Amino acid sequence: MRGSEQEQTGGAGVSRVIADFTDLGWGPSENSRHDLGIDLFLQVRDERRFDRIILLAAQVKSGPSYFGAPTSDDQGACTGWWYAESDARHFEDWVQHALPHLLVMHDDATRTSYWAHVTKEAVQSTGDGFKIHVPIHQKVELSNRDTLLEVAASAKQQPVLQGTSFAAGARAVAPGRALRHALLTPRLIAPHRNTSYERTLAPEEAIALVTQGRAQDLEWYIKKGSNPQLAGADSRSRLWEWRFFSAYYSAAVDADIQPLLNLATATCPAPLPTGKRPKKRKTEQAHRIAASVVTAAVFLTAAERLAEAEALLEAAGEDLLPIDQAWAYMHRAIVMSERGDLGTSRRLAAAAQRTVALDLDDVTAAAIGASAADFLFRTSGLEAKDLGATMTAVDTAASWWRSQTVAWALEEHEEKAFRAWGECEDPGTWPSNEAQDRLLSAWLSASLAGTRGPAAAALAQHARHEVIQHEAAWRGDAAAELSVQDSQPRQIPLVAHARGLEDTLDELRRFGCTKTLQTAVQRLWAAGPASPVQAAIQRSVTAPWTHNQRIVEAGPSAARRRPPPARTGRSGRTPLPDPARRPRPLRATRTTDVLHRSLRAQGSLAGPARSQRRGPRGSSRRAHAHPARPAGRACGNRPDQTRCAPEAFCRRSLLQPATRGRNRPQQP
Repeated sequence: MRGSEQEQTGGAGVSRVIADFTDLGWGPSENSRHDLGIDLFLQVRDERRFDRIILLAAQVKSGPSYFGAPTSDDQGACTGWWYAESDARHFEDWVQHALPHLLVMHDDATRTSYWAHVTKEAVQSTGDGFKIHVPIHQKVELSNRDTLLEVAASAKQQPVLQGTSFAAGARAVAPGRALRHALLTPRLIAPHRNTSYERTLAPEEAIALVTQGRAQDLEWYIKKGSNPQLAGADSRSRLWEWRFFSAYYSAAVDADIQPLLNLATATCPAPLPTGKRPKKRKTEQAHRIAASVVTAAVFLTAAERLAEAEALLEAAGEDLLPIDQAWAYMHRAIVMSERGDLGTSRRLAAAAQRTVALDLDDVTAAAIGASAADFLFRTSGLEAKDLGATMTAVDTAASWWRSQTVAWALEEHEEKAFRAWGECEDPGTWPSNEAQDRLLSAWLSASLAGTRGPAAAALAQHARHEVIQHEAAWRGDAAAELSVQDSQPRQIPLVAHARGLEDTLDELRRFGCTKTLQTAVQRLWAAGPASPVQAAIQRSVTAPWTHNQRIVEAGPSAARRRPPPARTGRSGRTPLPDPARRPRPLRATRTTDVLHRSLRAQGSLAGPARSQRRGPRGSSRRAHAHPARPAGRACGNRPDQTRCAPEAFCRRSLLQPATRGRNRPQQP
């Protein structure tokens, strides 16, 4: 028997189209048994040959007869071809099918395959049937890989998130993704507070509770006696996830990151000796590598140990699963930008954004993509900024949940402040630990996602309350010391609160929260205690230089000019370190500049004011108002005045209760 020419042409066309998609790294499979308008099923893979869990369907048309209806532009150049059918059944099936459909036309003469995505918008009526345009520039080749991936991504649906709060748990997502969700979107994994504390927690659920700042809830789960693995979790636990929980808890709650670094280092694959072929890594271990490495890198970056963070992220390798690889890329981009390599950091962020574009069904992928979009926006020139696209990308479920966490924290702080006001007490003396834990939770989840802006905003909110509480506690202890008649006043509480203020100021410096830092410095330098400001400047001068601190070129700046000798007197101030004395090639940061400018504004470094400073509503003044002075109380230096000259820096009016002129409190 003799085969038909149509069969020969069609078979050859399908084989060549299979070869074209194979050259893309995809996995085409011929539908040989049940061909009802689908010739090929295409398994979508990325450039690293990872299967992206997406299928496309393709109908192949091969032969010169299908290229008989060309289209052209105004210059007569061919722009593509129309493919038409008199029957609507095929087009209807392709448009309504659960899988995205491609129409592929193969030119036997040039051995080139052209494709079109069959959608209801692309299909047009001819009156007698329907047609679709196949553009000449859409070839099945590497240059169109990204466009084909966008078509493939349209097959995935975003998850339904309404009503998931009470049903949260480790089984809410796929097993290999639960750990990443516990870190980036803990709301989907951490059990609701109104569920029983007697339930047995999975390790991912315990990790999510740490991310949410719910350490007290973990204690309740332990007390109920149903979680022996939780109670005994340490570095020797049999299950890796419990070892990670123990290390993560130490870093997030106890501020001890060494166990986390040890675990991340042990989890990363050991480098291969030269000349040996790499072994295939166990897929089930890849998500552990990503979680441990990225989490450790976040804490290292926060501690300004950038070289260690970069080395750890590079040790994770290039064989992680796609979303985990994008996660690692994003944090490498952050570290590289902090170290000044903006070009490399932008390439890594762009790679992360491309990688997660196919994972619309994963909320953590959306969070990572939002971080990449925000990073690229912030580091691009004005002409390249696309505000609309960026705002769309960052509007994610993860950002909504972080905003909700911050709102709850601020509501709790407002409630505490109002109750303190009702008791005629200083609002700063009524701290809310739960609210502060919520703000740290927002910082932590944003930092783990790589979203630096929201992370810094949450940290600034946390730091504002820390400064207010430490300053109020310092003021109260100082007043109590003045009322004690013992010959040896107690200095330990004062020192502890001053140390807390110093740590908070340094935290603001490290995350570039310059406006909050400036306000805090002006207040503390004017009203006390001043020693944390001096220590913060010293840390700023000796700390590593990062992009987040906005290193600036040499030029006229108040921070780089040596300040005049500081006055000493009743205020007890000592000369401040001079940023201009840094060894080359290091340069002063904007944060150091902010510190010194703030102090100059208070008249501390520049000597007596040369010109009048502007007061409220534009009025000129040389005096300053006493913050936190009770109504009706006059200045202790000048009882007849409610204001005093800036050189005096009266502190007595800040103390509760008021004290006499003797035994003036000394700053720690």
